[in-house]
Amino acid sequence: MSASSPGTGAAGGGPVRLADGERNEGRGLPRDAGHRIAPATPGPACVDHRLAAIASGRSSGTGSEVVVQPGAELDLTGRLLVATPTLTDPNFARTVVLVFQHDQVDGAMGVVLNRPSGQPVDDHLDGWGVVAPDPPDVFVGGPVQTEVAIAAATTPLPGPLPDDVQALTDFMGVVDLQLDPSTLLDRVVVRVFAGYAGWSPGQVEDEIAEGAWWIVEGDREDLVTPDPFGLWRQVLRRQRDHRALASTWLEDPSLN
Repeated sequence: MSASSPGTGAAGGGPVRLADGERNEGRGLPRDAGHRIAPATPGPACVDHRLAAIASGRSSGTGSEVVVQPGAELDLTGRLLVATPTLTDPNFARTVVLVFQHDQVDGAMGVVLNRPSGQPVDDHLDGWGVVAPDPPDVFVGGPVQTEVAIAAATTPLPGPLPDDVQALTDFMGVVDLQLDPSTLLDRVVVRVFAGYAGWSPGQVEDEIAEGAWWIVEGDREDLVTPDPFGLWRQVLRRQRDHRALASTWLEDPSLN
């Protein structure tokens, strides 16, 4: 693994933090798609405008392997990072990460798709539970800025994304949590994440080269699966190479 913990930002393992109203040098995260998680007990919800317009690239999801040609610039935007069995960091072991943004200048950011918190969305963001798929929980998106909510959306049935969604792929994107969720009812389903995973420039590439992550194309079902704890195995099972066999591995490596 590289010098910093996977998905936590700059070398040295410390999470990358953004001050209110500022951009953190080296992260380059655009503003206005994040929203402060409201406390479960009554209290003011502080709106945070810091992560908008992160849908800068698109891919079409086929659930297939991503082949990176030698010398080609890697673009992970809209793709999945699937933790290999060798990745044992507790923040990311057996996770599936949807990458929201990736470039060679600002690094990468994304959210973990398979870690529900057990806390209902409506306990934190009033009204958003109506468009949340089962389980209708806030998901733990990653170890960075866990007080910030980010929402990813897809359509209830296969079809084009509405204009409210900033597309990451042909079937999945991000949605502004300042919208009235009732206007999205029956048009999109929305998964809400607290926090995200962030990599400094070159960090995720190093981790991929070291065997920590597999790159695969996503599917709309990855975002809305009613069985998020089984998602790691589901994604690997649909691969057409040795990675499908890894879906059968037990969590205790001594038993494999």
